[in-house]
Amino acid sequence: MDHKRKFPAYKPSGELPTALRFVEKENSILQVRSAVGSRAVQTGALMLFFGTAALPAQPLQIQAAPGWCSMAHCDNQMEDFIGLANSPADAWLATILSGPPGMAQNQGGPGVGSGLGCVSNGTYAACSYKVPLPQTQPALVAYTSSGFSWSDSNMLLDGNTWGSAPIIDTGGNVVIGDDQNIVKFSNTGIPLWTVPSAGGAPVSLVTTPNGAIFAATRQWLNVCAQNTISAQCTLTANIAAGNGGAGYSAGDTVNFGNTAYCPNVAGTVSSVLNGAITGLNLSQGIPCTIAPTVTSVGGGAGAKITLLLEVPAPVAVYTENPQGTGYLVSGQGYFLSQSSMLGSSPADPYYLTVNTPCVSTNPHHPNRVYVSTQLSTDPTQGALWALDLDLANPNQPITVGWSNPPFFSFVGPSAASPLCVKANGLENIYFDGSGYIDNGVPETMPAVFGLTDNGSSFSGIVPSGSALPAGVLATPIHPVTCNFALDPRYGGDNEFKGFFYQGEYDPNLYELSLDGNKLEKIDVSSQLETFGAPIPSNSSYWMRGVFTSYGYTSAAGVFSPNPYLFLSESDFDPTPRSVCTCGNCPNSSGSNNPASYLVSLDLTSGNSTSAIAWAWQLFPANSVACQQSSDAIEGAVPVVLDGGGNPYLFTTGSQSGAYILSWP
Repeated sequence: MDHKRKFPAYKPSGELPTALRFVEKENSILQVRSAVGSRAVQTGALMLFFGTAALPAQPLQIQAAPGWCSMAHCDNQMEDFIGLANSPADAWLATILSGPPGMAQNQGGPGVGSGLGCVSNGTYAACSYKVPLPQTQPALVAYTSSGFSWSDSNMLLDGNTWGSAPIIDTGGNVVIGDDQNIVKFSNTGIPLWTVPSAGGAPVSLVTTPNGAIFAATRQWLNVCAQNTISAQCTLTANIAAGNGGAGYSAGDTVNFGNTAYCPNVAGTVSSVLNGAITGLNLSQGIPCTIAPTVTSVGGGAGAKITLLLEVPAPVAVYTENPQGTGYLVSGQGYFLSQSSMLGSSPADPYYLTVNTPCVSTNPHHPNRVYVSTQLSTDPTQGALWALDLDLANPNQPITVGWSNPPFFSFVGPSAASPLCVKANGLENIYFDGSGYIDNGVPETMPAVFGLTDNGSSFSGIVPSGSALPAGVLATPIHPVTCNFALDPRYGGDNEFKGFFYQGEYDPNLYELSLDGNKLEKIDVSSQLETFGAPIPSNSSYWMRGVFTSYGYTSAAGVFSPNPYLFLSESDFDPTPRSVCTCGNCPNSSGSNNPASYLVSLDLTSGNSTSAIAWAWQLFPANSVACQQSSDAIEGAVPVVLDGGGNPYLFTTGSQSGAYILSWP
């Protein structure tokens, strides 16, 4: 069976560059960098040179600080990689790689949940937190190497901010969004502008070279705070398979708890199957700003029901005018419909996301973003979209880049933000799903996908000897839980070596080439145990959070011959764990999680026992009193320098806020 799809060939108007050079002027210092092959151009006001032809310079506006992990997954391509010149100014990297930190200072805070944590411009780190409800703490806090600098003290950002990593620019200004607003802060915490959101909660903002700020949003909220959109918040029930209980009948009364922020809520069972609840009729009244809990349902037993607040979740484009004021381009968001149309209202089922988009590096469509989505009414219907952003067309700033078909279909949902990598002169996009579609038939299993953008169409990458449909690179045993990390080493043919991925409860780290071929498998759990970590009793150490990698680049300024990958390792068995209470915190002898670590992995050592350069223990050695044993590293690990150029590594706990690691 021939699985290869056939699409029209993309014919660019000119030859793609074999070399790229740009000049960037910051703070009166002229910086020149060279890039050969596929290195992404990410930031700044760029002048691109292709032979003797030049593209017009793009406006600077909002752009993440170059050379630092300054936004979600470090750059707009979601590479999780910071490449540094091997120069005296970057000598701090050798300090971080020399051994474990000698000091760790916890900055407090509510933790980042499963968010992306902190970003940095080298001077400041800005962190988004998962604040408890009702909100009494700021969701955004900025730090220097010595600790607290400023916060969103007026709490312009609410409890839905944690899913969105900040963008920090060279000057320390920060842009971030929640379900209510997109806000820009100065480097002292002064709000510079606030733009009402088009809806939904952004899963981290990205920027394009033309100055666009793009938001793809999620549907479910923790809270409809500030009451400005509470009329749009619909209370819905989530009843997972097997959680419907037994002995129930249609019409049974639902009893609620924690109703202070949803005082008029009422409900009955709408449907059952063999006594198990399959649906509820809910009445919420207005306002309903925080979802209540279901305490019991009359007539049966055993049902486990989660109530959520649902809002429309469009895609939207924001920008900043020359006077420094932000605004929503066209004054509205757009909904990605099944018919490939961009609607102005969510009248029909539409596609939304729970992942950060990635941005194209191809100069023929440099303002194109790729969004991995799922249908609002059925998350098993996944789709990867290519969207072009045009600020010069304020009436229609977003258009669909592909046609016939307009998107790549797969079995959703997806847990990984897509990774954009230039290869063979075109753009490759790598992402995951919960299954693939073979001749119209869904095959449910974890899947890793790879597509090539041909301009107005896409084609699936086919690994050597693969019998899977085009575009399906691998079918892991365990579902993927975070985006893929670029391997910045040279892989031949002027391309990067490949990318890494990992799975839930899986002790291994896997690498595929850009062609989708298997490269290596690294058993991080066994290496960590050899390194001295306590051996888990129930399973293995596996990765939580996201990747961050650092490395000195070669003379060409692109590939890194000896990168180090930072990742979070812990043992989270799915069996229930006791809740930590003051004076009765689970410890390594009574917990399913004996320890959690931030690990520095030498990628050139592969699966050898010497691959772990160092491991810093968060739980239990550095955990704060009265935390659960499930505290683990989440988010990226950006770097801030002090006045003497000494490095301070920032990391965040899912429940314990930011830590500043240093080498005194």
